[in-house]
Amino acid sequence: MFDPVQIGQFYDTYGLKEWQRLDSSAYGKLIFALHTDFLDGYLKPGMKVLDAGCAAGRFSIYAAQKGCRVTLLDLSPVQLEIARTKCEEAGILDQIDGFIPASYDNLSMFADDSFDLTLCLGSLMYLREQTKQAISELRRVTRSGGSIVFSVNTRSGVFRRLTAKASINNTESMVSFWANPEAYGIFEVLETGDDPVDYPGRRHPPRHYFTVQEMKDLLSPGFEKLDFAAVPCIMTGAVENAEMLYADPKAWNTILRIERSLYRSDTVLDAGEFLMVGGVKKKRN
Repeated sequence: MFDPVQIGQFYDTYGLKEWQRLDSSAYGKLIFALHTDFLDGYLKPGMKVLDAGCAAGRFSIYAAQKGCRVTLLDLSPVQLEIARTKCEEAGILDQIDGFIPASYDNLSMFADDSFDLTLCLGSLMYLREQTKQAISELRRVTRSGGSIVFSVNTRSGVFRRLTAKASINNTESMVSFWANPEAYGIFEVLETGDDPVDYPGRRHPPRHYFTVQEMKDLLSPGFEKLDFAAVPCIMTGAVENAEMLYADPKAWNTILRIERSLYRSDTVLDAGEFLMVGGVKKKRN
């Protein structure tokens, strides 16, 4: 079940870790680089942008630096305050139209067609039974012919990511984790995409992991020109090697070139930890 209070409290407690997540490791830097590479195809100066589920504001700041006016919205007041501070530090507060504490399954504070571009990067996985309602609201507030960009965790990607870890939640060994599929709901995730209600060491609010086909089914009725990318497409299963590769600029540039060359390929879309999807809102007849 979607629990906005639980999610808000989790990210209040998570604090600056959310800002640091995409900058404190080589793997995080790769995720950010590929997200922004994808976003560059949608961002244009002068756009009005809604960043729904903005967290600490990394992508809001990126959009503002590209010349957009940005409205930030999130369930966590703490994350919004971090975002405000980071926007001020980046010198782009004059391009920010608001910091709004809210859930985007109810965007009644905005009129229809309010934004040229709507971002929903990483938070759709929490909406569970409210997913269709949230997509409907995001579409409603985006102008006819405008775009929405999503980033969601993928079902096969989460398994590839977990097989690359030496331990689970810094306690359970990799072998113990995979040897106890019932305790961790591994087959439940495989079959439904839904986290179990509880499992040993769970810290995160329950999430849903998507497939490419699932996103196509959700978005095709209201969007056209769907554009997909896997982030990362080759490093998801080799996370432990990222720091070593990053330490050598030539090696890291090789990885970046391969990622950027392949991450939109149909053959890898379900393999990334994240699936990015861009869609143009269908125009009214």
